[in-house]
Amino acid sequence: MLLDSSKIEAILLSENIPTSLIEKEIGLNRSTISRFRTGKRDVKNISMMTAMRVQKWINDKEFSFVFDSNFVDSRQQKWYNFIKKK
Repeated sequence: MLLDSSKIEAILLSENIPTSLIEKEIGLNRSTISRFRTGKRDVKNISMMTAMRVQKWINDKEFSFVFDSNFVDSRQQKWYNFIKKK
């Protein structure tokens, strides 16, 4: 399985994806997701197993991603939205 760190980061940081959905479908607890989203924990430091679970979820759901180049936060440009393929 190839891991796309940009997509994994987008999923974990996106406020458009409820933490309850990530918790239910991927198995990450809400406090971990909250620490990523508040910057208390860096997404780049996730375990390989967690990255693989998120990537599998992305692959299984067949998401496509839209990049907004106008959105820049204090750390980096990031993905902000996703659209499920039909």
